[in-house]
Amino acid sequence: MDYKVSVIVPVYNAEEYIVRCLDSIINQTYKNLEIIIIDDGSTDNSPEICDKYAMVDERIIVIHKENSGVSSARNKGIEIATGDFIGFVDSDDFIEPDMYEKLVSMITSYDIDIATCGYSKDYPDGEIVLMENIEEVPECPMPVKDFLGYLFIRDKHRNVPGYIWSKLFRASVIKENNILFDENMVMTEDILFLAYILMLSKKIVYTNKRLYHYFQRETSAYHSYKLRIDSMGTLIAYERIVELFYENNVDENIIDYVKRFLVYHASLLLKMSYENDYLHKVNEIKSVIRKHFDAYERTNSEYPERIAEVKELMNMP
Repeated sequence: MDYKVSVIVPVYNAEEYIVRCLDSIINQTYKNLEIIIIDDGSTDNSPEICDKYAMVDERIIVIHKENSGVSSARNKGIEIATGDFIGFVDSDDFIEPDMYEKLVSMITSYDIDIATCGYSKDYPDGEIVLMENIEEVPECPMPVKDFLGYLFIRDKHRNVPGYIWSKLFRASVIKENNILFDENMVMTEDILFLAYILMLSKKIVYTNKRLYHYFQRETSAYHSYKLRIDSMGTLIAYERIVELFYENNVDENIIDYVKRFLVYHASLLLKMSYENDYLHKVNEIKSVIRKHFDAYERTNSEYPERIAEVKELMNMP
């Protein structure tokens, strides 16, 4: 059976990158694609570029909408997707030519719900950082709850990204359970979306091959300290994941590692707050750190310098 893959690409003011992104998708060795481009109210030349691509490739669907955020754009893509599987590519990133061929082969060969791959970090100066696993990750189907250790114990498994873009999902899991991105969140919405899918999926399969290029764009929302501090989105997302994992009886040790992510990101916000004299959220951030600091200490026993750094931040007035 020739399965259809719906590739959802949210676009906002990406004229510098969108050609590279779309070329990498339309030139995939796997041809049965439905390429859904959601232009989220771009004010540069992105809409015209996307429309030109749609004129020459009948697989491309372009939707122009008012700007309302990446979550809204992705949700619109999910709404109109008709594929057997759904994948996501960010407009400033690009993918290897055989990415979807490999992911489709993996997910269909084992008749499971999620296939995922490794990635590289690509920088504007041309530097490419190949992500490496210190400990080997099995490249065979495994229960999702077993895979969570590889996903969240990041020190040993750097090439197992906790993002949606490195993955191919069975569309029925998303659509039948009405899994959508939280449009009220402005940060880390993809990690929360992924957590919901993981809890509703039975098995996942991984390949160490780096098939996705994650472009480190300095102007992205992730690097805007005011947005990150004001929204507290990353902390909210990880708090929800902790609750979700407790509800689904995930191993306590794995939940501790989720809490480690939570404290790590809270410490980053705290550091940004002090460095930029942007202090109105300091007490709230510190409260989050205190709540989960025991788990942070347990999971960083090999890294006393990390614990000391957070304690130093917590002692600042």
